[in-house]
Amino acid sequence: MTFQVRNLNVSVGNRQLLSNTDFEIASGKLTVLVGGSGSGKSTLLRVLAGLENKLDPAARVHWEGSVDWHAEGDEHSGKASNRSPRIGLVFQQPALLDELNAIQNVQLAIDHRDLANSKEKRFRKSDSSSTSDTASSPPQDHDSARWWLQHLDVPINVPISRLSGGQRQRLSLAQVLAGKPQALIYDEPTTGLDAHTAKRVARLIRQTQLEESITSIVVTHDYTSFLPIADDWLILDPIHGVVLPCSSQSIQKMLDDVALDVPLQAKSTNSIKLMERTGKSEKRATWSNYLVKKVESLGAGVEWAGLGLIALLPRFPNLKWGIRFFAHYARLVFGGTGMIYLGLAGLIIGFVSTYFTLRYMPYKIYTEPLLMEELIGVIGFALYRILIPVLTSILVAARCSAAVSADLGNKTYGGQIESLRLLHVAPHRYLFTSVLWSFVIGTCLLNQIAFMSAKAASLAVHLALQPNLGSPYWELYFHQPLIVRDHFLYVGFWWLTLKLVLSALGTAIFTYALALRPKLAASEVSRTITTTILWCTLWVLLVHMLSAFLEFDS
Repeated sequence: MTFQVRNLNVSVGNRQLLSNTDFEIASGKLTVLVGGSGSGKSTLLRVLAGLENKLDPAARVHWEGSVDWHAEGDEHSGKASNRSPRIGLVFQQPALLDELNAIQNVQLAIDHRDLANSKEKRFRKSDSSSTSDTASSPPQDHDSARWWLQHLDVPINVPISRLSGGQRQRLSLAQVLAGKPQALIYDEPTTGLDAHTAKRVARLIRQTQLEESITSIVVTHDYTSFLPIADDWLILDPIHGVVLPCSSQSIQKMLDDVALDVPLQAKSTNSIKLMERTGKSEKRATWSNYLVKKVESLGAGVEWAGLGLIALLPRFPNLKWGIRFFAHYARLVFGGTGMIYLGLAGLIIGFVSTYFTLRYMPYKIYTEPLLMEELIGVIGFALYRILIPVLTSILVAARCSAAVSADLGNKTYGGQIESLRLLHVAPHRYLFTSVLWSFVIGTCLLNQIAFMSAKAASLAVHLALQPNLGSPYWELYFHQPLIVRDHFLYVGFWWLTLKLVLSALGTAIFTYALALRPKLAASEVSRTITTTILWCTLWVLLVHMLSAFLEFDS
């Protein structure tokens, strides 16, 4: 695959990284892109990989220009913005799914590579009369997950968390290669490695490029490890915002010139004007800008609500993986510890509500014979319709949203979300749907568990305080406000279900939307968890307050 970049302008915030630069990356070769730390190499990599949406006004990275690609023998090659090629990206920190084992991480790429091939075949049939057969077929022994792991010397039965740094890097490479990319990009593959290990990694990259005959791009500032093996060299000049070709003999001098601010290429008139325009565009924040941002946030909230309703319809590209992702988030929301947590909370609220109501009844000697039946009924009504639903929704919004936010936040910060996109694994279709249904099912299930625990605690307190009345007495009056003759469901069942589902949907949408915001530091994951708990609990309280007015007034 050949990359042709024309008139590329890239900026991050108010900083202009590239200005009207042109360059080309040859097909089937190992090209090394070098430059100083912070020069914008990784940002350029993300543009080439298609990870930065040029049409998104809220994006941190803005770019203009054309990134054209041409795959050998593919007459449908074109602009990356129209139909992106399959590009594999090996992140600096391996973006692996820790909840999966090594085989499953690689199998995920294989399964969705076959789906992508099937879609590409349908696209070609509808677009032309080409008779080339790109139909997917079950992977052969030399293309199975086990084969890739053995080929790259990755232990099969060792958990992801127990793998060494080098083993995780090779596993990440196995996952990417199993997806059969048309081009392969490495982001700082030798960072933090000693000289000997860095050379081994460079040889592995060269060996992979030759064996797979794949266009390979290495983005690094450690050029010495690749001097003996690179085919082509590109240098990013951050002073003038251009990418220039160079040779292995002149790379050191060009890097020194960049460090000393020696012009490598004169700025064009257009690039000067563009940089001046960028500098002039910096404005002090005003109230109008603040209001515009708030309106945009409101619009984003409406958009996420709409996406959430759409995501409720399971559209898993692969049912097996859809069930697996759902099982993962279901375990986080209402797994064993969640059930125990809400069960204990139900016991406590059942005990407190019954004990203090019956034990400290005013003028007990007079009121007990008159009000006992009504008090037990009020306890049952309050537990079922108010106390347990509010308690469950708040605890789910606090505990479960924190667990899911931590999982998704780490996936965003660690690059797993972007890695899934490059593997043609649709995060929204898998993760968003799984999170939504986990919260909806989990909230209703945990509410029932908490209510059953509260009933048991209430009955135990009643028997301890009123042993002469017995459990049939309690059963009769506890359920009296909740049961209507010839009706199977409790009174208010649909109101209860409505407010639980609304609470769950809002909690899931807040959790997912906040967790998938870009994360530039690990501390942002922690702040996101705190913010998620705040908004989710406020949402839950608002839902129960409004539903109480509507429910009991009706």
